[in-house]
Amino acid sequence: MTKEVFIKDVMAKPTTIAKSAKITEALDKMLDAGLDPLIAVNNNTVVGTVSRQAIAEKLGSKQNSGIAPTAIHVASVVEEDFTSVYPDESINVLIPLLQQYKLVVVYDAEHKLIGQVSAGDLLKKYQPTDGLAGAIEKTVTIEADERVGNVRR
Repeated sequence: MTKEVFIKDVMAKPTTIAKSAKITEALDKMLDAGLDPLIAVNNNTVVGTVSRQAIAEKLGSKQNSGIAPTAIHVASVVEEDFTSVYPDESINVLIPLLQQYKLVVVYDAEHKLIGQVSAGDLLKKYQPTDGLAGAIEKTVTIEADERVGNVRR
């Protein structure tokens, strides 16, 4: 690739849901926008993400079998484990992050939410010259009984 591409070049407008919203609203928003997960916010501060899987697990649990979906709030399904980047970083930092997270949150210098990046956003705007395999490096895992020298070969 000859020209360096930055996160600001591939990020999308953030799609958020208030943690006080009902999970039915979150599902409707996901379906309308074609997104999964959504960014969960509380007073304009990111508190995590909410996914269809988390909602399905909540609805499918015996503990919630008698509760109507319209009575369950997003706060009860928020996944607080999320990652973030800044818009002036190279897209090279996204590859390992997107292998672990479905969505990466983008903050400005004042730590204000300004965007989001998914694997789909990255592939829409960045088309590698040597195909998809050239854009994604294979993750190497070293087991406890292996030596690093063996992996390099």
